[in-house]
This record gives sequence, C-alpha cells and structure tokens, in this order.
Amino acid sequence: MTTVARPSPLPAWTPVDRAGAQRRALAAWHEARAAEVRPDPGASMTREERLDLSRTSEVRERAHAAVLERLGAPLAASDRPAAVVAHRHGWLRQGLVAQLEALGVEVVASVEDGADAVGAVVVAQPDLLLVEDRLPSMRGRTVLLAARRYAPHAVRAVQVGDDVVEDLSAAEPALVFTRATRPADMAGRMAGALARP
Repeated sequence: MTTVARPSPLPAWTPVDRAGAQRRALAAWHEARAAEVRPDPGASMTREERLDLSRTSEVRERAHAAVLERLGAPLAASDRPAAVVAHRHGWLRQGLVAQLEALGVEVVASVEDGADAVGAVVVAQPDLLLVEDRLPSMRGRTVLLAARRYAPHAVRAVQVGDDVVEDLSAAEPALVFTRATRPADMAGRMAGALARP
C-alpha cells in the first residue's frame, strides 16, 4: 500500500495549448521518420551492423506504434498539469503516480519502456516527464532528447543510479534524482518545478 503525502497547492502554472503542441510534435515526428537514413540493400554490412540496424528499426517501430496507439485518446484537460512517468519498476511508478495525483497533476501515461515513453510524450504533450536512466529499448537520455524535441515545454526529470557515467547535459534535464530519492520527494520537486518562468 502506498502512503500518499498531504497535497500542497500547485505553484503558479501556465497551461500549454496541448492541441497545438501535439500538431507541432506530430509534424516533427513525421519529418524525422521521413529523414531517417535507410541503408542501401546492396551494401555489405557486418553482422554487428545488421544487428544494430535491426534493433534500431525495432525501437523506431515500437515508438511509432506507441504514437499511433495514443492518437485516439483525448488530450489531458488543460486545467491540470499533465505528466508522463517512465520507469521499469511498477512499485515506483505506482507510488509516483499516487503522489503526483495527490498534488493535482494528471498522470496521462505510466509506462515501463523508453519507446512507449516517447510515444506518450509526442501525443500527450505532458508538462512533466520522469524517466529512469535504464529503461528497456531506449536509454533515459534518448527519451529525454526526444522529449526536448517533441515537447520542449515539458519539465524533464531523470532518475539515475550512483554508477551513471552517461552524460546527460545534452538532454538538459531540469531535475536529476538518485535511486535513493523517495517518490513523494520526486513528486514534490517535480510539481514545484512547474513554477519555472
């Protein structure tokens, strides 16, 4: 059972035109897919290059499927901030979702995979995004970079392990949490970050 902290009022928050942001994100998504470099079928490739290409194609297709799956869903109401939580551990996702909801944030997607997170970001246009650095199919850094492109207004947060050596500076996360950070503390700091200028 998850204990939910007492709600505190959300800071001053300016709603985003989600429909307009979604249109821009989908246009950028399709532009990026059209620009993807396709290998020459006649080119010789090593086994490793073929495996890398296959994995990259699978991840792209999964993210594309996640976008298509969510397109029919209504956008979040504009009277509450929206969030996407991407973490491979269900107990943490559940705890964070409960904490964010108690603070007045609508969690529009709670996923355990990086490709699903990108699909949710493109379509849902969240105000908050939390990703884990070790998501299946896509690293957290890759998801944050996609979020920066497709939902630039979103406050991006990442939870990292103590042994993380990956450079997150290009992904520009607003918040970085360690594995020791409790869901209640993450939710409070994320909600507090909505007051940015």
